[in-house]
Amino acid sequence: MGTILSSIAEKAGRSIKNWWLYLLSGILCVVAGVFVFCNPRSSFIAMSSLIGVVFLVSGVVDLVVAVTSRNYFMTRSYNVLGGILDILVGLLLCANPMFNALALPIIAGIWLMYHSFMIIGIAGDFKSLNVKGASWGIVAGILLLILSFFIVFKPFSFGAGVITTLMGIAFLLFGLVLILGSLRLRKVHNTVKDIFEGKVDY
Repeated sequence: MGTILSSIAEKAGRSIKNWWLYLLSGILCVVAGVFVFCNPRSSFIAMSSLIGVVFLVSGVVDLVVAVTSRNYFMTRSYNVLGGILDILVGLLLCANPMFNALALPIIAGIWLMYHSFMIIGIAGDFKSLNVKGASWGIVAGILLLILSFFIVFKPFSFGAGVITTLMGIAFLLFGLVLILGSLRLRKVHNTVKDIFEGKVDY
């Protein structure tokens, strides 16, 4: 039994050692969310560039985590595919902010939708391992999914101001989930480290 748990702990440790990258990504998303939420009538061109940077950072984080770990808590292909798409879309938004401004709500909504499924999946993995607070991750993922549906399928039905406000709320929520999730990963990481150092018995 100890051998099995040791193997699980080793894989988990490789998956969560870069928890701080999610913390940085979460902080950036919160900053972007606050900016968009507080400036709902600001230029879509400015938002396009800002969100493009968010996509780029998120993509790099996903790829780094996928390459440097076995991703015990999440499917590696999800991180690789999501990271590549994030980087490509981020470059597109940064390089052509004016051209992509009109499509920004749809692009951002689809991005948030994809990551909401990832959040729900990761939170489900945590829940199966009895990690405290995992249920809140699932709830947050579902709320983010609902917001993304409104942004994608009703981009201008409520007016540009309302849509940008929803985008701001969604990015703010996504950032908070990343920050809280990264802190939870840090706690799990420290627990795994204690196991290997003999401070915690299986």
